[in-house]
Amino acid sequence: MMLKEKHFNDPESIALFNFDVNNLKYINDNFGHEYGDELIVKAAQSIHAVTSDRVFGFRMGEFDVEELFKQADELMYLDKKACKEKGETSHLRSES
Repeated sequence: MMLKEKHFNDPESIALFNFDVNNLKYINDNFGHEYGDELIVKAAQSIHAVTSDRVFGFRMGEFDVEELFKQADELMYLDKKACKEKGETSHLRSES
């Protein structure tokens, strides 16, 4: 079941917000990823402080979701093709 169907009675009422931590790359590059991660946690805590329990947060990076699914689909078919070329027909094993 999709998250929106499980937690929301009216999926049409869902809003998506994108937040960006300014200069995160600079901070990671100059002070280390641990410091950058701390900054992300602080940003998430600030967002959580002004929201409710019905708000879900996800770190997605700067990916285009449609492109991400397209790439995953293409990789799945490449894997299927490679398995067929090796003579594998399934990852499932029949029990005898």
